[in-house]
Amino acid sequence: MLDPCPNFRDYIITMIGCKSISAVLPLLAIAMGCSQQLHVLKSGVEDWNKWRAENTTVIPDLARANLHSANLGKANLEEVHLDSANLDNANLDNVNLEKATLLGATLRGARLAGADLGGARLVEADLAETNLDGVNLDHANLEGANLAGANLDNANLTGANFDNANLEGARLAGADLRGVHLAGADLGDACLVKADLRETNLEEVNLDNGNLDSANLEGAHLDDANLGGACLRGADLRGAFLGGAFLVEANLQGATLDSADLREANLRGARLEGAHLAGTDLLKANLKDANLEKANLWGANLRGANFRAENLDGADIWNADLRGANLRGADLCHVKSFYKAKLDPGIVSEIKTKWPEKFATLLDVSSMDWVIDTTLLEQVKSPEWQGWADDGGSR
Repeated sequence: MLDPCPNFRDYIITMIGCKSISAVLPLLAIAMGCSQQLHVLKSGVEDWNKWRAENTTVIPDLARANLHSANLGKANLEEVHLDSANLDNANLDNVNLEKATLLGATLRGARLAGADLGGARLVEADLAETNLDGVNLDHANLEGANLAGANLDNANLTGANFDNANLEGARLAGADLRGVHLAGADLGDACLVKADLRETNLEEVNLDNGNLDSANLEGAHLDDANLGGACLRGADLRGAFLGGAFLVEANLQGATLDSADLREANLRGARLEGAHLAGTDLLKANLKDANLEKANLWGANLRGANFRAENLDGADIWNADLRGANLRGADLCHVKSFYKAKLDPGIVSEIKTKWPEKFATLLDVSSMDWVIDTTLLEQVKSPEWQGWADDGGSR
């Protein structure tokens, strides 16, 4: 059995204020055991795994161990204590770290491709620039961890805790983040292309300039989140909660936002060409300078929204509610249809005078073409017609 470091022995004696070495012999025995375990690990993965198989009741304690650049690929480190250990640049590919404890450990630049960290505790661990491609972090605790620039592509992060974690510039393409806790996390400039974020809590999260193209955010909670300049092209945001979210100059081209909650969201200058916003709640949302060309706004709530100087070329506002909306400078002449749309009297009068056919343009479901109902058009042109009532009938 190897002797522990004399400095560690002196540290133990000093910390407990003993006058006699006999009082700390049990602690020294533990330290000697830890030293032996570290010696076995450093002798090679094959010897280590054999030792683990022969000592199944022992939970190794490798806290503060220096394993910098160690080659530990395929090692069995299940439930091992590695608090404050140095694993910088270590090879941990395909390692079993299930339920291991790595509080405050440093793993900068480590390779963990294919590793299993399910249920592991990595609170305040440093994993910056670490390769975690395809890693299993199911229900792992990474609260306050540093994952800046880390590669988490295709990782399983189901139920993991990333509260207050730094994920700035991290790669999470195709990662499974369902049920993940990300309160207060920083995901600025992160790549989340095709990531699965269904029903994930992202309230007040920073996703500034993040890439979420084709990501699945159905039912996700993004209230008051920062998505300024983020890319969300083709993303699925059906039923998502984005109340008060900051989406200035975000790219939502072709995104699906049907039945989403965007009340008081800031979408100034956002790109929403071809976006699906049927039944979306945009109450008092800021859409100034946004591009809604060919967007589908069927039945959307746009009351009190700011559409000033907005591009609505080819947009479909069928049955939408725009009462109290600021439409000054908005491009109304190229809107596809205002059929059954609720509008303020002044806007109704303007459209009726300039483009009455907008109120009588319907979608022919059989041909999927827009057609003008001539009978309805004549009704719209009559002096008595004053717009659509709340029940969809004429006023």
